[in-house]
Amino acid sequence: MASIHTGAAFWLDGVPPLSGGAAKRRPVIVVDDDQLPPAEPDLVLVVATTTDLGTESSEASGEAIAISGLPERSWAIPRWTFYVHRGWLYDYIDDIPAAELDALIEAVIEAYWDG
Repeated sequence: MASIHTGAAFWLDGVPPLSGGAAKRRPVIVVDDDQLPPAEPDLVLVVATTTDLGTESSEASGEAIAISGLPERSWAIPRWTFYVHRGWLYDYIDDIPAAELDALIEAVIEAYWDG
């Protein structure tokens, strides 16, 4: 099993939709970072991705960050951020590039934790 670390992408089952639709399996990216609020020890902060911005909310396209290194062309949506149990992250995909990770973490901070 791959280690769970910031920037790692994993398949996650049952990801709730951003808007409409049903929960489904999709890639998530670990964004735990010292700048973000800490979670319980067994929880990890992740951001969900989509391969089709048209099926998510119309606002999502304006905040989406293109992510390479995933099985399909994908976008991470900073406000589609949630905590998951570490045990649910077992199907490792790859690490995303550092520049994309930095942009994603900054967008999550801005979306949720900047005053």
